[in-house]
Amino acid sequence: NQNRGGPLMSREEPTCTPASVPAALLNSMGMRAALLAASMIAPSIVASTAVHVHSPGRALGAALVRRRAASSVARATRRSCATAAAAGGAAAMGAAAPHLPPLLVPSAEEMESLGGALAQGTAAGDVIFLSGDLGAGKTSLSRGFVRGRTGDPRLRVTSPSYLLDQSYETGDDEADPIIHHMDLYRMAGAADLASLDLEHILTDCICLLEWPDRLSEELVPEDRLEVCIKIEDPRSDMRKVYIAPYGEVWAAKASEVHAQYGG
Repeated sequence: NQNRGGPLMSREEPTCTPASVPAALLNSMGMRAALLAASMIAPSIVASTAVHVHSPGRALGAALVRRRAASSVARATRRSCATAAAAGGAAAMGAAAPHLPPLLVPSAEEMESLGGALAQGTAAGDVIFLSGDLGAGKTSLSRGFVRGRTGDPRLRVTSPSYLLDQSYETGDDEADPIIHHMDLYRMAGAADLASLDLEHILTDCICLLEWPDRLSEELVPEDRLEVCIKIEDPRSDMRKVYIAPYGEVWAAKASEVHAQYGG
């Protein structure tokens, strides 16, 4: 099912609201009221920063908790504690990092470069939530991420809007994680989500997830990176990219990326 695209379809893109706001809340309220509610749960990244205050969700099923714990141990083994320390020790596990200003990305090429930087060192269980305006650059960022992580600069990477899930192998070994680039826009409820095997994908693979508000609360991973891309001026290619890290590994990555692109 990989590497096939489709015609563009007009649809309303999500605003940059925290994933911790349940989809049911957004569906039952006007967007203005929903954003007000979001501000009481976590500061919205439509404001001047990209930081959310994480509100832990319900406990995951015992099996999923065990698998995520195993993945966390594996990631910790592969990554140096010194990298996490570079973030200043400011982010505790399951909590958002300090306020980070938006990154200014001037072109599609730079958006791909940013995606490639985010991909470095990612491992099974790493999840990125993507949101933003239609045509803002989510696919460009994802293309850079997938090409960077697979090591194939010419790999065809397209939007998953119509196939729901585009998958990409990162190596020839069975232990090499698969990247899933997913779009949950057409998912109407738990039955639709069940068909996607999300527990496996969010735990044992690398996942780029669009329309994350479709996830049920118990599926939202505590450790994740939330990325929102905003178009400030439709006449310009300049984009504002808001990054909100949850967990110490993503806090270190966010700090590293801001040092590289924030100047």
